[in-house]
Amino acid sequence: MLYRCPNAAACQGWQSDNQSALVACTEELVLHYSTCSWNNSNTAGCNDLGTCSSTTGSVTYSDVLCSAGYYGNLCGECAPGFGSSKPFTCRKCMSHGTIIALYAVAAVVLLGLIKTLCYFTLRETATVSAPTAGGNVSSQKGVPATDLLKPLVLYFQYLLIIVGTSSIEWPNAFAYPFRVVAWVFSTTNPETLSPDCLFSNGQLPAGLKKTFFYLITPLVMMAAVLVLEGCLHLLHIRSRRTAAASTVDRLASTAMVVLFFFLPSLVRTTLNLFACAQIDKLGASSTDAGLAAVGRFWLLDLNQPCFQGYHRAWALGLGIPLTILVCVALPVTIVCLTVRGQKRHLYSPRVPHHYMFLYKTYKPSRSYWEACVTLKTTVLVAITVFGHSFGSYFQVLLMTFVLVLLWFTLSVVRPYQHRVAQKVMEYGMVCLFTTSFVALTLLPDGYVQDGSTNEAYKLAAGIILTCLNSSFVAFVFYQLCRTVRWNRVLSSVRWVHRRWCGSGLGSSGSGDLFDSSNEPKANGPQAEVVPTTMAPGNRFKESVRGPAEP
Repeated sequence: MLYRCPNAAACQGWQSDNQSALVACTEELVLHYSTCSWNNSNTAGCNDLGTCSSTTGSVTYSDVLCSAGYYGNLCGECAPGFGSSKPFTCRKCMSHGTIIALYAVAAVVLLGLIKTLCYFTLRETATVSAPTAGGNVSSQKGVPATDLLKPLVLYFQYLLIIVGTSSIEWPNAFAYPFRVVAWVFSTTNPETLSPDCLFSNGQLPAGLKKTFFYLITPLVMMAAVLVLEGCLHLLHIRSRRTAAASTVDRLASTAMVVLFFFLPSLVRTTLNLFACAQIDKLGASSTDAGLAAVGRFWLLDLNQPCFQGYHRAWALGLGIPLTILVCVALPVTIVCLTVRGQKRHLYSPRVPHHYMFLYKTYKPSRSYWEACVTLKTTVLVAITVFGHSFGSYFQVLLMTFVLVLLWFTLSVVRPYQHRVAQKVMEYGMVCLFTTSFVALTLLPDGYVQDGSTNEAYKLAAGIILTCLNSSFVAFVFYQLCRTVRWNRVLSSVRWVHRRWCGSGLGSSGSGDLFDSSNEPKANGPQAEVVPTTMAPGNRFKESVRGPAEP
């Protein structure tokens, strides 16, 4: 049987110096087929059909069919020195030290993003109040930073999912800037850095190495956030509002933020345990006994039969519990928490504050929307993992259709409290389904095929996609800058200089740097903070003096 190569770039060995060996191997295999089909009584020599002789000795058919860096069934495995960035796609590994350094820097950057979202979540939770009677606070001045950061992170997650949908050769004008984003999220996605290059040695199969890597990384990152929080506590570098949060609030908020960042990675890792590729079928010909690869094979290890051997043990023992936990229990838990909180009035003191990360961004009547976001992420990841069986064209087409449907649902339901946050999310969805639609034209069977027209179209498409997605990111950062209290930024700089360089280490912050639409404004005269001397060991303390007498 003949199969289209899932990645055309992986099956170009016939265009290289292997062409003569491939022709000789093909002729030998054809003769072998004929012998086996006419001599059905003696099939002892028909079981080694995948091996033939060549000028370089005994080789497998895929050895001369696959491009450099690929081998195995459907040329879907990465040779030593190469790492898998997505199914059927391999990239040459960098040096081991370079990979560790890039992973470490990316982890620090991602840790900073997680800590930033945790900080704003705790700060805004401490000052949140009930929205207006209509359930919409879009008319109030300013928008909380969390309401902008969550759609931005969600946009980056979906963009990584789209690019990882199939083996599309993206234009360099778009691929190079995108790799910077993929590098920041490299602990959740193998698009830029592959764990195959990091753990190239050992007896554990490569598929299981990647599975364990992406399951352990969220736990490591959560531990790092907690360690960072402890260090800031020891150094007394904490906002007054976040310092008031209880330990339970901090732990729960941190866990929810980390889960929000790593949810696509956890879903993809879980579903990959059940992803298989069909190669040949029994009964397709009279020489089934001689086929080198018959049946279904695990997508993360195309040389391992699906649900046989070690794959069956891990898929059933680890995959089923993870599927129940991540894909079923998580959305149901979110719905139960939000519905229960809605009955108690979401912004009532009786509702634990650490639950507010789930619904504070949305209208009270749409408090369940975080569960919808979880389901949307699961559906998009499932298309990436299982859609390869439909072929690249139908996989990308289905992805585009789902994105358009999600945008339409978002526009109709309008779940976000703030008009700006709603606009940001709608703008992001437009950028995403436009990127997915353009991907249809970049497939091997796309609208533009050969010649200079193809290269010119790819260049134009890459520039358009880069400008479109960059404009969205710039728009979000512009909205974030509008929430900054720049006078307090200057006050903070002076405070840091005074405490660290002039008067030693202090114990209180300088206030909040970001505006909050829910923060009460004082109308009367303000109290004055006056530094006074203290006992040795502490240089200053702050005492509060009331307003001056007229």
